[in-house]
Amino acid sequence: ERARFRHAPWDAAAPPDGAPPLLLAQEAVARLLELLAQLTLSSVAFHEGRAALRDRLGTQVFHPAVTLRDDPLDPRALPFPFDLAGEPAAAVDLVARGVMRTPAVDAALARALGLPVTPHAVSHDEARPDHLALVRGGAGWAELAQAAHGGLWVGALDGIEAFDPMELRFRATACGVRRLDGEGLGDPVPDLVWEDSLFSVLSRVRAVGRESVTLARDVLGGTTAPMLVVEPSRPLRPKRA
Repeated sequence: ERARFRHAPWDAAAPPDGAPPLLLAQEAVARLLELLAQLTLSSVAFHEGRAALRDRLGTQVFHPAVTLRDDPLDPRALPFPFDLAGEPAAAVDLVARGVMRTPAVDAALARALGLPVTPHAVSHDEARPDHLALVRGGAGWAELAQAAHGGLWVGALDGIEAFDPMELRFRATACGVRRLDGEGLGDPVPDLVWEDSLFSVLSRVRAVGRESVTLARDVLGGTTAPMLVVEPSRPLRPKRA
């Protein structure tokens, strides 16, 4: 049903000028969350001094609508009852209403930061959140489309990569792009290159959807995300052949 709704049988049109709002599909949001976790929410990133959020614990880093939780017991996220150190699984708020609370914490990082160990061990020397979930909002399709009026729908992000980890800057190809026409999806747009910062994207949130989708990460984890309306900090550009 989701595929039928998103299918575009028409010829591609030019994207709108400037940096219009983006309505990100759940699959696109999940990829952004996984990149965030890789860059700055694992114990290894903190130990190696490359975690952009290391010096921002307890501070507002994102929009208050952003609450990011790791919950290995959530049935939607390929649950697992304990971590690989044998600790019972439990939900942990990593970001609460935009405030950075904690990364995944192993024993060494707990001593360094004065934080409790979290049940995220994936080896003897690494803790990593593998059951991420962005807490849903209350916006249905009509509210999301209105919040992104005049903007673009992004169905997926391909080839996502970081090129300035301390600023959480990333580059990705936006795929399945459509103009937002009234209350529905309008003309398709060719794939676009999106360069931005997760600090900016997750601070400029207009609406959070109420329907989530889970993407499997591996056999022991998944990322659960709703749709998200954000304001990019710069225009997306056409992808060169």
